[in-house]
Amino acid sequence: MQPAIHPRPDTATSVPRAVLGLAAVYALAWSIVPALVAPGFPLDVVESLTWGREWEWGYYKHPPLAPWVLYAFYRGRVGPYLLSQVCIATTLWLVWLTGRRLMTRDRAWLGAALTMGTIFLTRPALEFNHNVAQLPLWAGIGWACLAALQEGRLRHWLWLGLLAGLGSDLKFVFITSAIELKAGDAPSVSASASKDVKCERCWHYEPDVGQHAEHPTLCGRCIGNLYGAGETRTIA
Repeated sequence: MQPAIHPRPDTATSVPRAVLGLAAVYALAWSIVPALVAPGFPLDVVESLTWGREWEWGYYKHPPLAPWVLYAFYRGRVGPYLLSQVCIATTLWLVWLTGRRLMTRDRAWLGAALTMGTIFLTRPALEFNHNVAQLPLWAGIGWACLAALQEGRLRHWLWLGLLAGLGSDLKFVFITSAIELKAGDAPSVSASASKDVKCERCWHYEPDVGQHAEHPTLCGRCIGNLYGAGETRTIA
């Protein structure tokens, strides 16, 4: 049985030139002005650029996709800010496409405009990070899922799987500080909150945080990497 979700009769998907022009001016302003007036990149941008230049398959805090894209997009001071606006523009376009499948054209435009009220689409977007990178994928997953349910075409299901897979490479659901394996009669899994203190650099909960007088908020591993010889490792 097909789901009772049907497209509206008005199926035009062209974008008015005036809207495209206004969006282009908005995106360029938010890309160029911060690059001219900001003394440096936000911390998340610096962190991701440091990761992305290594082209590794995983990092201690996040999956690799967003740092890779950021580093590939990095061309001078404008690049990271422009990348955020590309993510926002893609998100709004996908929201509009989704709305076009459920309502009239004017209401779809209103829905896309109201989406700009989402906090990550405004000032925080100046700091490209994994939250900003997720926006177009979440919007794309919604569009692909609705299109697949409405039309049942293989290409929409493929888009849904691809976007969902890429999303899993953008941000970890949670960080596990420690895993303990115990022998037992049957397989089981349990989870509990760590009793240790969170290191402000790596976000791991380690028992030695607070035991170093000169750096009371860092774990021993981070202190060694920042102020010592560092550690030998094969991944970040």
